[in-house]
This record gives sequence, structure tokens and C-alpha cells, in this order.
Amino acid sequence: AAPDESAAFNLWDYASPYVRSKFAGECIALSWQGMGLDVVVVKPTAPVGAGDARPSATGRRILAALTGEPIPYPAGGINHAPVRDIAAGHLLAALRGRPGACYILGHARGNLDQAAFMRLVAAGVGATVVPPATPARQTTVALALTADPARAIRELGLPQSDLAAAFREEIDWYRAMAARWPVQREQRR
Repeated sequence: AAPDESAAFNLWDYASPYVRSKFAGECIALSWQGMGLDVVVVKPTAPVGAGDARPSATGRRILAALTGEPIPYPAGGINHAPVRDIAAGHLLAALRGRPGACYILGHARGNLDQAAFMRLVAAGVGATVVPPATPARQTTVALALTADPARAIRELGLPQSDLAAAFREEIDWYRAMAARWPVQREQRR
């Protein structure tokens, strides 16, 4: 079963400094709950959708899949959710969340192994995406980043939008940006 909010954080050895800082911030925020402040914690899963300019880890995986590069992907899978649902979940937690509670902002059908992830990328481009010839190294990736968002769906009314549509939106956004980048570089000169 995918972990829910009751699962203890056990990714310290695999976590980036960013993830470690998020965990430390959560611990500090929850300590304030004991001092009389109403604290609600949200734990977003891997967002998918247009506008991933940095790109995020999800965006880097999608771009790697599109170019046939090896993709660091946990063998146990990752929970992906439409970015709009995650954004809505933040607002819903502020409005409806129980003080002291944690909510996983994910998708009920978003626990994807690498093959399911590749199928959604392929569907997003309307073509076959060939998996990389050499499997990605698993040494620096957690075994699984799956999650059970049932509490957020039940208590907050977390939306569960079309996950395949979110993948298409992100891929279409990258395509549009790729078409603009040469123009933007030329305009800066």
C-alpha cells in the first residue's frame, strides 16, 4: 500500500538539501501547533502541467523521456498530480484543513512506475517514446515516492483532474517554449 500521512519520513539518506529543509520546516511548524497556533501541513506530490520553467524533477524526467536520455526513476514509482489540483489543494487546506493535520496533495491514480510514466509521456506527444537503452542508475533515487492522497480527497475535496491531460499540457508548453527560445535569444542581442 502507498504511504499516507501517518507514514514517518524515511528518505533522509536519499533527500536533497531542499527536501531535508522541507521536512525540518514541517517539524518546526507542527511544534507551533503545540503553542496554540493553528497549523495545517500540505505535502504535494510530483506536479505535472504547463509552466514548469525551472524545470522541476518531473519536468526534467519528461524532457529526458522526450530526448531518450536515462531517467532517474524510483523502482517503486512516483505519485504525479496535475499542478492545478495541487495549487487548489493548498487553498483548500487553508480553508478546510484540520489544525495539526497533514494532507498529501496527490492523485488517486497518480502512482506511476516508469513504464506508466513513459506511456503518459508518449500519449502526450502522440507518438511512441522509446525508453533509454541503458536503465537509469538507482543509487541516488529513493526506492519509491508513491503516496495515498485519500485524506486530502475526502477531507479537503482535493480535485482529481485528468492526469493524462496534465502531461499533455506540460509537453505542449515545453514545445511552445522551445519554439520561442531562439526568438527570445535573438531579441536579447
